[in-house]
Amino acid sequence: MPVILIPAFISSEFIYRLAGYDPGGTVPLWFDVAVWAFTMVLFAVPSVTAMLYGIEAYRSGDRRGRVPLLIGSVALLLVLAMAVQAIASSEHL
Repeated sequence: MPVILIPAFISSEFIYRLAGYDPGGTVPLWFDVAVWAFTMVLFAVPSVTAMLYGIEAYRSGDRRGRVPLLIGSVALLLVLAMAVQAIASSEHL
């Protein structure tokens, strides 16, 4: 999951620059939400995959399946919290 974090944020910075906005500057709210939604989708793929793997392993009787389930869910919640904080604290047009 940490590997996908770098391309997700690099691509979000690229989307801001492609649209002509400064990533730290003032952008429309809808655009900020759209970019963060794209980043969340990119990051959700490995997180949800880890969670599904953990659920399947735990259901088959392997208690170690709780580890990827916990890591995937905590990582996804942390990125979601970061997205909400970034959208709420930025200035919008």
